[in-house]
Amino acid sequence: MSLPPGGPMGWTALEAAHAQEPLPHWQDIVRLDDAPEGVRLRHAALLPEPGPDGIPGGARLTRERARHGLAGLFHCAPSTQLDGLLTTRLLDGTDPTAWRRVAERLTGLDPEWDPVSTVEALLTDQRAPMGGVRPVSGR
Repeated sequence: MSLPPGGPMGWTALEAAHAQEPLPHWQDIVRLDDAPEGVRLRHAALLPEPGPDGIPGGARLTRERARHGLAGLFHCAPSTQLDGLLTTRLLDGTDPTAWRRVAERLTGLDPEWDPVSTVEALLTDQRAPMGGVRPVSGR
């Protein structure tokens, strides 16, 4: 199946129509092999979760999709998934400050970290609200 006719302009019109009123089966449309990379990147949360070898389309799509969560594949343990993505360099550990921050949070060395926070909060440079209250800055 190939959608829509008219090349990139057709995809632009289709995406604009979806923005105005959600199209049924949009997730299936975004997952089509001939969907432009830009469309797939803008709707990366709708792409299938990457396995240990990533997702078709390459590293950029795999990284963007991974930002929306991992460890949801019933047939692939999270450690296998992460190990594969790191080994194939689809995800990498080139930011030592970010890894240190995550390690401190996961091991309880960050006293201001709320362990019930989201994975997104864990991986970002933002503090998660503790009990619904943001920590006072300047401490």
